[in-house]
Amino acid sequence: MAEREEYIEACREARDALYDLLMMTEPDTGRDLRLAYSEVKRKIREHEKEDPEVAGEKAEEERAQYERRNAWRRTPMERRDAYVFQYLGDERHTIGELTERIKQALHVDLDIYESMVRAHVTRMFKEGQLQREGEQWHSRVRYRYYYRPRKLEGPIADLQKQFEQDEAGE
Repeated sequence: MAEREEYIEACREARDALYDLLMMTEPDTGRDLRLAYSEVKRKIREHEKEDPEVAGEKAEEERAQYERRNAWRRTPMERRDAYVFQYLGDERHTIGELTERIKQALHVDLDIYESMVRAHVTRMFKEGQLQREGEQWHSRVRYRYYYRPRKLEGPIADLQKQFEQDEAGE
């Protein structure tokens, strides 16, 4: 059994080494490296399926990772809106900065990615809930998002004006 564990550990080290080599090659080169990498990964998967202890640990780890990744998606949209407003505050932030602020503020073990926040902020921008301004960054434009309350219009504006007059009259 110890030999098998040593073999699998050597496979994992080989997988990591092959991955590092693949990252150094050009995109359409290294066919033999890619085949070897796939074969080593297949051997490791086979071992994990055969070993119930490893399979159980891996399944539990995958379940926990799934929960961390989907926690943001399962959060109600109104709550996510509130997080965006709260962590934008009166400042202007890029998507990356906003994502980091949300992660740090929530103090929980969640996997919140920029792409998740970007999709949400883009929706809020299109709905007119957020404003943005472009800035030159390297060779492209990136946006800083911010919240600026819109002025009330129509009957609700009249009610607000009447309310403010009543408050001032008291």
